[in-house]
Amino acid sequence: MARLRSPEKQAVSKRVQVAFGKRLQSQRKGRRNQDQLAEALDLSRTTISNIERGQHRVFLDQAYLAAQALGIPLADLLPTLDQAFPAVAVVYEKRSEVQHASLLRVSEIVTTLQQQAAPERRARPPLRSASSRRKR
Repeated sequence: MARLRSPEKQAVSKRVQVAFGKRLQSQRKGRRNQDQLAEALDLSRTTISNIERGQHRVFLDQAYLAAQALGIPLADLLPTLDQAFPAVAVVYEKRSEVQHASLLRVSEIVTTLQQQAAPERRARPPLRSASSRRKR
């Protein structure tokens, strides 16, 4: 039985769909119209419009076909990790100077770690299988 996706994962999916759609639209303009792209992808013009507005999920093969039809690298269509996982503002009530200083320090540490990891994000190690995780 399929599990329901959490609201957080649904939000990531929506951000990715919208960002992909915007990138597709910006790359398509000046190269092809929606009808031409739809024909290349074997989709309707309405579906292309819905994809560009983030209202339609895109299959991986369609992303490859779109890149090929537009003569661009696939990476030009794919959203960045920062688009999929944007920074989240933290709001808190200042109760003491110690708490305030602690939160500022934690924020500095997280920012530093994110900056150091940014170049490494593209070269993440492969995920372990479920069976290898159970062995720990």
